[in-house]
Amino acid sequence: MIKHWQKELNEAARPEKIKILSSFFKTGPGEYGEGDVFIGLAVPDNRTVSKRYLIADFPDLAVMLDSPIHEYRLSALLVMVEQYKRARRNPAFRESLVKFYIDNAVKANNWDLVDLSAPYI
Repeated sequence: MIKHWQKELNEAARPEKIKILSSFFKTGPGEYGEGDVFIGLAVPDNRTVSKRYLIADFPDLAVMLDSPIHEYRLSALLVMVEQYKRARRNPAFRESLVKFYIDNAVKANNWDLVDLSAPYI
């Protein structure tokens, strides 16, 4: 599943946006986003792809969160937000998702990743 998920994200990306995103999210040496790699994927396009992977389990999400590719991490976080919303009647799953999120919070290393996930989980 991971390969298909990443492939779909890559296919939706626009490489001409890589330079703009890398500069906007401060990925240069010594900047707060240093080391982040971008594929040029806009958030609305990421949301579209992410919705196809709501069945992702914690091991799949962990692989995406471990990636140096910013948009892969964002996609995993978007899936987690949607999973949390849909689990209203499953407090045990919600609790395990919160724990997983907190355990992996260091991977949300840029303001957009935090803004698009933290308030919702």
